[in-house]
Amino acid sequence: MTTPWRWIIPLLVPAAIWMLPHGGFDARSWGLLCLFAATICALITRPAAAGAVMIATIATGALLRLFSIQDGLSGYGNVTVWLILAAFLFARGLVVTRLGERIAYSIVQHHGGRLLVESTAGWGATFVVELPAHAAAAPSASAT
Repeated sequence: MTTPWRWIIPLLVPAAIWMLPHGGFDARSWGLLCLFAATICALITRPAAAGAVMIATIATGALLRLFSIQDGLSGYGNVTVWLILAAFLFARGLVVTRLGERIAYSIVQHHGGRLLVESTAGWGATFVVELPAHAAAAPSASAT
């Protein structure tokens, strides 16, 4: 369960910004600034998952008529956004399943070596890769 301040800060910051003099900005532009500030605060304080924060941001902007749903979702039609998401999910899957560790162990084992991992919390990890040295029985022609 999240603490109340995680919800209060993303609501108080845009309210405080809204109370400031708007200067030469119209209400729609000032509202977008407030929504942007609320989103950044929510991503920092994490009252909910980042995906939920973004969905709430798009819904709030559309309900306040700051932008249309199409405008709010238009960035997700970009291929680059999906490539970044796919890379993030792929990397997360490698960490969770420890597939990278398994691949490293199998490569080292295939070459007749050993992979030693030593880890201490707060100090990092030490990786030692031992591979056998395959020396030729007779010197090569280029060695003379």
